[in-house]
Amino acid sequence: MLNLKIFLNREINMYFRTKNHKILLGVLLLMGTVLLPNLVQNTQSKEKSCQWQMKWKGNQLVVEDSKISVIQAQFPDAQTFSEDLAAVKSKTIQKWGYIDSKGKQAIAFQFEQVWHFNEGLAGAVKELPKNKEEEAELGFIDRTGKFQIEPRFSTLATLNVFFSEGLMYIPDLQAFIDKTGKTVLKVPAEIYDPILFSEGLSLTRDMNNTDEILFGYINKQGELIGGYQWETHGRFWDGLGAVRKNEKWGYIDKTGKIAIPLQYLEVYDFHEGIAAVKPEGSETFGFINKKGEMIIPPQFSNLFYFGKQKIAGVKNGKTIVTDLKGKPLFEGTWQKLTPFVNGVALYKKNDLWGFLDENGKEVTEPMFESLEHGEKNRYLFKKNELFGYIIGDLCK
Repeated sequence: MLNLKIFLNREINMYFRTKNHKILLGVLLLMGTVLLPNLVQNTQSKEKSCQWQMKWKGNQLVVEDSKISVIQAQFPDAQTFSEDLAAVKSKTIQKWGYIDSKGKQAIAFQFEQVWHFNEGLAGAVKELPKNKEEEAELGFIDRTGKFQIEPRFSTLATLNVFFSEGLMYIPDLQAFIDKTGKTVLKVPAEIYDPILFSEGLSLTRDMNNTDEILFGYINKQGELIGGYQWETHGRFWDGLGAVRKNEKWGYIDKTGKIAIPLQYLEVYDFHEGIAAVKPEGSETFGFINKKGEMIIPPQFSNLFYFGKQKIAGVKNGKTIVTDLKGKPLFEGTWQKLTPFVNGVALYKKNDLWGFLDENGKEVTEPMFESLEHGEKNRYLFKKNELFGYIIGDLCK
């Protein structure tokens, strides 16, 4: 599955569904458990040119382009930009705060833990309990750093630390709250997905069945759709959700009816009308459309991403990028490759990261310990265990 708006734990939330469980691939980008809106602003396929040089002068990053700015590596920990703010940790007082894209302090260093801004709020922990056996209390701050929802939620029990489609699930309450902190929907079930609602549906587990673990979906009225019958599950993207029963994967629609028969060993969620699947008897992935028709025969032993008119994966031991019809565009020996956003992708080679243009040319040598793409062409990089940012449109 790939959805460019969802990110978890410094990576694009790219799940694939296997025989045994759901695995987080650990492919790509961002930091923190967060829903990031509008990562991709430019969806046109017009080729862009990357005309600049980037180099180190000691520990200082120099970019020879006046329209590209750098916030030098100085933070022991940091997160990508979300809603024009980035969470950073102070090197001196070891507290978290937020900066804007010019590197100016927007919210003072005062928090023990923080998360990305999403839908105008960010999760934050002001103080850690003195008793280590007690749990820290999570609240939600606005862009001024003021708590709009006072700290009162368990950081351990709470799966998600952001609002999704205006709601957040609180396990202790077995209920959803809105952005004022008000309980708006009681749910007599356990919510099993940190993203909460995707296309109006959320994953739940049947807690009354002690014989086997079964999952289902509820809507925002708390109504169960199609009953509890799935051994495991995916999220809804492009109107379809991946489900498994009797160790076979397929897809259902939003009414709970099977749309594509359960017949695959492993699957990805749909994105841009296609999904990667591993048919029975195959050791590689191919692609199907929403009718279940195989449009690209199985050939990829691993996948980095698909979307934005490209597929990136491993074929015959090499990283290859194709169009959505499977036509090869270029190949290389990269360990990892991210989606192209505004003409540039991030690649990993020799355990370091660099920038790649749309022709597969390495615009920079591998030069960063880590490199992540945030919103609006703002990149988080790591050098000598410190984090900084590159701000600007790299390819025009």
